[in-house]
Amino acid sequence: MSRVRAPGKLVISGAYSVLEGAPAVVTAVDRYVEADDARPARFITDEMRAAMSEPFPDFDATALRDGARKLGLGSSAAILVATLAVKTGADLSDSRSVEELFERALQAHRAAQGGGSGIDVAA
Repeated sequence: MSRVRAPGKLVISGAYSVLEGAPAVVTAVDRYVEADDARPARFITDEMRAAMSEPFPDFDATALRDGARKLGLGSSAAILVATLAVKTGADLSDSRSVEELFERALQAHRAAQGGGSGIDVAA
């Protein structure tokens, strides 16, 4: 059994211009998605489907929402990173493992959303 937390993000500057190649400043926030492979997923996102196969781990993203409303803190990316890390058993203390997790999450996130800069996945 394992649990992994992934933070949401806040874009400080360059939110949409980054899509045209301009620089952006992004930071992780202290609100997290927590994934847990001890329980089956109650909900499966398109990003999760693009990144992995069944069984899907469960996650809790309530910290990045206000009830049913998303807060714009990158919940889809945080859900993907946390669930993918749990599913693959990524060693988050190893830089190579983290880099591989990032690349896989970035590809899946872009596939599910039809593109994107990846700054929320990076955060």
